[in-house]
Amino acid sequence: MKTNLVVWGKNSDNRVLIALQLNAAENKVDFYSFKAEEVTEDFVKSLFDEWKEGKEISFPDNTQHQTFELKVSESLLPNGYSSEEDGLLNKTQAEWHYVVLSSRLHHNYSQELSDLEEKIKSLTEFKNDHWEELKNFWSKVQKQIQERTLFKNHGEDLRSRTNQLFDQLKEFRKKLDDSFRIESVENLQKFKLLVEEVEAKIDSGLSLQPIFEELKSLQNDFNKASFTKGDRGRVWDKIDGAFKKLKAKRYGVEGGPKTSGEGTERIDRRIAGLQSAIEKMETSIEWDNKDLTFENKRALGSEGQLEAQLRQAKINMIQERISSKNIKLDDMRETLAKLNSKREGILKKIEEQKEQQKIKEVKEELKDKIKSEIKEKTAELIDNEEVKKAAEKLGLLSNAVEQAVEDTLEKVKDVVEKAISKVEEIGEDLQDTINEKSQDSREEEDPKDND
Repeated sequence: MKTNLVVWGKNSDNRVLIALQLNAAENKVDFYSFKAEEVTEDFVKSLFDEWKEGKEISFPDNTQHQTFELKVSESLLPNGYSSEEDGLLNKTQAEWHYVVLSSRLHHNYSQELSDLEEKIKSLTEFKNDHWEELKNFWSKVQKQIQERTLFKNHGEDLRSRTNQLFDQLKEFRKKLDDSFRIESVENLQKFKLLVEEVEAKIDSGLSLQPIFEELKSLQNDFNKASFTKGDRGRVWDKIDGAFKKLKAKRYGVEGGPKTSGEGTERIDRRIAGLQSAIEKMETSIEWDNKDLTFENKRALGSEGQLEAQLRQAKINMIQERISSKNIKLDDMRETLAKLNSKREGILKKIEEQKEQQKIKEVKEELKDKIKSEIKEKTAELIDNEEVKKAAEKLGLLSNAVEQAVEDTLEKVKDVVEKAISKVEEIGEDLQDTINEKSQDSREEEDPKDND
């Protein structure tokens, strides 16, 4: 938008040529007036064709000049002056007010960018917080450019300065990436060897519990180590494979007792990821606190009310950012505590399942033993009609015993004892019956013995 305006007007009854110039940085308007009878045709032409377009020209010595503040609610002309071009004056006044606000916005962004320039200038290595801060800054500026609340020249100025800062950070990041990749390769080889040592211990038949604790410790070290995405995946596959190998060794190929998520592996990954996020958030808050300290020091040396307000606004913004991050950090820590509690619960459940498995195996063994004893007792009885009937009764008792075994182990023992006792009684009764019949038969054959 143009910041120079030329119109014809009047001062009392005298015709005058009026020139207005906006000083957007100070929100001031320079007012120039020339008596119509004193200006030449060449000067009028220069004023309309050149000065109005922003070019410099020489003003006569008798030029009337005054400066006043630009106000939306008041006329753009001083008292005593008027013009027939009120529509043009009102339009220009509204545009100039917009120019002033846009200039203030550019000034504010320029100050914020200056702060970033000071921070980045003092860097000796890449800092991701500074990169993110610069990205957020440019995102705000870009939005204002798209909405045309910043003028083209202002936008180009901010773009040029921002690009220079991005280039500086890219150079630092390139050096960091090279160093990071070297460290990642070293950690990859280191952890591969450590996992292979653990796997060798598993194969050697050593006690598994100490090996399990060693693997957990190795996993914690892995979560804290630096890796590229690909290297991290390769190391994790090795560690995960070692955990599975240990589990197969402890419980067999089927893996023994299981819970949802195959033990704690899934929740361990969640805990590791959350711990990493917490560390990053803590680092981010630490940098914000440093920024806050930096801004508080600068606020003490502010010059002028606007700069002081801008500094305070920046401090408030950082404080709000720290407060928001602290809330998120508290939530993450609470979630981590819940995950650790859940993990302990899963481990406890696994131990309980192992105990239940042992009890089940003991029950099955006892059940088979009872069945075998019942069959042996039945086979010892004399093979006759009475015994067969008793055996049929015993079969019913045996079925009852089997049913009782399925309910509880204690009931099984009671029923078995009663069953065995009953079998012995039936056997004794049958033996008595057989003896009585044998005695009666002998008496019938030898009647003399009865005399």
